[in-house]
Amino acid sequence: MDTDAGIPLENEHDADQVLHEAAAIALFDIRDLFRADGTLLPVHELPTKVAAAVVSMEINEYFSRGEDGQQLIRRTVKIELADKMKALELLGRRLNLFPENAHGVVQQVRKDSTKGGATP
Repeated sequence: MDTDAGIPLENEHDADQVLHEAAAIALFDIRDLFRADGTLLPVHELPTKVAAAVVSMEINEYFSRGEDGQQLIRRTVKIELADKMKALELLGRRLNLFPENAHGVVQQVRKDSTKGGATP
C-alpha cells in the first residue's frame, strides 16, 4: 500500500496508525497539556494523543547559588506543536470532506439560481 506521498506502508495497521496520529494532532486541545491547577504536565504523564501533537519541548531552568545550595529561580518551557490546520486538511481530504471541485459546484449552483434554475 502506498500513501499519496509515495511512502510505502507495510500493512493496514501502518495506515491506521498514520490516521490516528493525524486525528490526534487535528483534535488536539492545548488545555490537555496542563493539570487542573494550571501546571504543565511532565512529559512522561502526557497522554499518547497529546504527545502526538508535541513536536518538541525546550526546558530552561535558572538557578541561584547561595549558602543553602542551588535554588531554582525560574523555569521557561517552549513547546512546538504540530500543524493542526495541516492535520485537519489531511483528514478532511481522506474523509472526502473537501471535494476538489466543491468550490466550482457552489459557484455553478449560485449562477443557476440567479437565472431561475437550481436553488441553493
